[in-house]
Amino acid sequence: MDWNNRFGAFTGHYSNFLDLLYNCNSYKDARITGLFCVIVWRIWFCRNSYIHESRGGILKDVFCWSEQYLMDYLSTCCDEKQNKKLPIHPVRIAWKPPRMGVYKANCDAMVDKNRGLTGIGIVIRDSNGEVFASCVQSFEANLSTKAAKSMAFARSIQFVLDCGLEPCIFEADDATIVKWIKDGSHRTSEYGLLLEDISNLSMKLRMVNFDYVPRCANVVAKGLAKHALEINSDIYWMEEFPEYIKDLVKADKPS
Repeated sequence: MDWNNRFGAFTGHYSNFLDLLYNCNSYKDARITGLFCVIVWRIWFCRNSYIHESRGGILKDVFCWSEQYLMDYLSTCCDEKQNKKLPIHPVRIAWKPPRMGVYKANCDAMVDKNRGLTGIGIVIRDSNGEVFASCVQSFEANLSTKAAKSMAFARSIQFVLDCGLEPCIFEADDATIVKWIKDGSHRTSEYGLLLEDISNLSMKLRMVNFDYVPRCANVVAKGLAKHALEINSDIYWMEEFPEYIKDLVKADKPS
């Protein structure tokens, strides 16, 4: 990241941090101001991790992590009607088809805490946006959102292997999990076993590619995950998909 180009208005000499924050708050571009605040927050987190947990090396990804975090937050805002009057209006980012000869699997998970259920939705499409396979899976487990989405990743890999639809790109709307998978971190955390499953399954793939997409570019998988909670059953479709996501699939197709 070019600091001078992105934050040129913040350069200069300040007697204290409050003066810098005041200048930051007066900046006209709310998105740049927001990114600056996330970066400062991330630096403080890295500082605490180094002092209290002796974790070094995490500061080097501060810009990339902050941009992904802010993008994830803004995409969440664009899904919620009550946030339409926010001064920041994210543009809907459409699903992008893979290149010819490659498939793309999108996955998502939803958790119903009251019923103790987790629902997973997976859809596999080609370069024309045509659905080659889709499924809904549900099971009794009161998981955290991150654990559920990690499991969705693992099950999407297994689904692709079972269907033989390779090479395949995998997408999900949780930037943090995608980062964990890519850099191999958090193997000793509470999500360690799930991340280990993802790593082991990935070794069976012809091509390994995991990407983050905003929620508004993952609506088909989200619709399937929601339906999985409603029917509380496992259903698989080959070269077709349920009627209730027809409009979502059509909207995602390249024009």
